[in-house]
Amino acid sequence: MACDDMDNLDMYISYHDNDKELMLYLFDRLEKNDMKVWARDKENCEGSKGTAIINAKIFLVIMSPASMGQGGCSDEVSLAYISDKPIFPVATKEYDEMKTSLNFSMKLILSKINWVFFTSEKDYKTTFPSVLSSVTETIANIEEGTHVGTADSINDELEKPEEEITKASFRIFSKWRRNTRKYQRKTEKDFWDSQFGSKKSEVSWIEFRKTFLAVYDKFLKKKFTEDRISWLVNVAYGDIFRLNHQITKKMYENFAGKTTDSDPDSFYYKLLEYARGKIAMRGVFNMDSTVRLDAVQSLGCFKNATVVASLIDLLNDKDPNMRAIAAIAIGKTGVKNQRIVGRMLKMLQDDDRLVREAACISLGHMQSEIAVPYLVSVWRKEIISHVRNAAEVALGLINSDQSREALRVVQVLSQEMKDLKDSD
Repeated sequence: MACDDMDNLDMYISYHDNDKELMLYLFDRLEKNDMKVWARDKENCEGSKGTAIINAKIFLVIMSPASMGQGGCSDEVSLAYISDKPIFPVATKEYDEMKTSLNFSMKLILSKINWVFFTSEKDYKTTFPSVLSSVTETIANIEEGTHVGTADSINDELEKPEEEITKASFRIFSKWRRNTRKYQRKTEKDFWDSQFGSKKSEVSWIEFRKTFLAVYDKFLKKKFTEDRISWLVNVAYGDIFRLNHQITKKMYENFAGKTTDSDPDSFYYKLLEYARGKIAMRGVFNMDSTVRLDAVQSLGCFKNATVVASLIDLLNDKDPNMRAIAAIAIGKTGVKNQRIVGRMLKMLQDDDRLVREAACISLGHMQSEIAVPYLVSVWRKEIISHVRNAAEVALGLINSDQSREALRVVQVLSQEMKDLKDSD
């Protein structure tokens, strides 16, 4: 079926040019089964790949050393992940051969239990029926509405008190995923109750960290290097527990769920899932991403509390480019509340001029009345013309009585200054 119409796209196929033969085989077989498939460089597949990923019902990635290497498909996989697409990995090598090609983000996002292997021509005929069956079933579930998305009430989620704000980040995109657990402790007790006792209401971060690594270190070392394990632990400390030296049971349960829910490893697996989302966001929005602009433009199509909360985290990134991109992206989601507007107003004072410019434009897209006097102040005091111009554009985007009057004054003063300069 032709794929020039993006509205009813069934599948996006992500691949490296080295794997084009397998892509063409899958594309042809899927089309013959009445599926609408999009793949880069295929005839009649119009539009950008980022838009196609977002519009497709499911995402199939051909995994090979080339596609998982530098300049491969990692950013496309990341976009599929944050836009909540069922991901079908099709590997061209056995897992032991592939794992050395996987970077940290792909190891987190793509679980090998979900993989299908096309390692020889024989697999083409014997394995394709199972791929077709799984894909068909998943699409049917999506069309029937049994594929459950994430939370809709974003503003409500993000208006909660600071200690509950991170709950938005913990609504992870796992409704469609198969059970990928390769490890489970032989206990019915939750991690907190089994290690600290159900009656204990708080422990120090140092004790929590030491205990967590003692319980899960062996399994973590099978999957990740020491520096990546340290990163994962720091994510727990910084993102989940907000750098608190004392970890309360309430904080823990806000993230992992009630300790009475009879899932002994809930914290561990939710931490991994949270890390997947965090690293996928960076994969999509970093400066080398080939899908970043499409993602920013289309954020309103798949906005949810998890994406917005992750973008808010990126506002604190050390890289000013990431802060600027996150600011623009948040404005594009159409989400606005007191907390987000407050963060944007602070960013008007950022040391980097691109961040200040992005904050202006984002406040404009939010149509924030509160921001009007701050934007006028930027226009009056900012020494860099691009930032001043962004503040003026933002006043026009807000388009309220207050902003229109402020914009009129700005434009009159600008014209008068220009006339005075010309007269000299």
